[in-house]
Amino acid sequence: MATKPEAKPATGPDRELRGTLPVLYASASVLDRDRHASLCFAPAADFAFAAGTNSLPVVLSEFVHLSRFCPLALVRAEGGDPIAVAVLGFASGENLFLDASGNWLGPYIPAWLRRYPFLLAQSGTPAAGHFVLAADLTARHFAAGQGDPVFRADGTSDAIGHAMGFCLRFEQELAATRAFGRTLAEAGLLTEETEADRDASLSFLGIDHEALARLRPRRLADWRDNGMLAAALAVIASQRRWRSLSGRRQA
Repeated sequence: MATKPEAKPATGPDRELRGTLPVLYASASVLDRDRHASLCFAPAADFAFAAGTNSLPVVLSEFVHLSRFCPLALVRAEGGDPIAVAVLGFASGENLFLDASGNWLGPYIPAWLRRYPFLLAQSGTPAAGHFVLAADLTARHFAAGQGDPVFRADGTSDAIGHAMGFCLRFEQELAATRAFGRTLAEAGLLTEETEADRDASLSFLGIDHEALARLRPRRLADWRDNGMLAAALAVIASQRRWRSLSGRRQA
């Protein structure tokens, strides 16, 4: 499963991101007006670029939408914090929510897919939380001669402005979702789980619903008010989707 969603600091003459890249990203470079003056961008018509992943990191605001059609799980990220993922297949490289043409088959498209090929990189400046926009320039969204210019004489394109805003909001939600995972771990609510289907099995962290029910009323009330309880219940409810995921695989 995907376990490393964090963007790394930009470095080097080409300002490429160092370290392990997030799932889906073959490369990532900070967008620069001088070096990318001729770069064009066109949104992809399908999600074939995600055919090789069986899980995607997700954020709290998506839990209820995703729990209606696919399992949600928690996995250990780099650094040890649990992160939430949507499970899209049992075997490595298996995505059961794409058809042969790369069309998404679920009723809701995860934000991680909608963000690609853009992402945020730490600027490397002392200012905490300072990010710059980067992109996987190997993506077909940047095919030569297609789409609109990324940089214009009077500023960046509307697409890039939208991408920056989307990525900033998404980064904030990722931070909140990581805090959700840490809180569950600190409360002792995470359990080791395994699901299998024929020749493949997955190990992940689930939420102990009985331990959740035994939490002190004060804490439950706090979690109800800040949205954590609804998120935890969505993860628990999504466990019913393992059978339908297996059915997709058999079909």
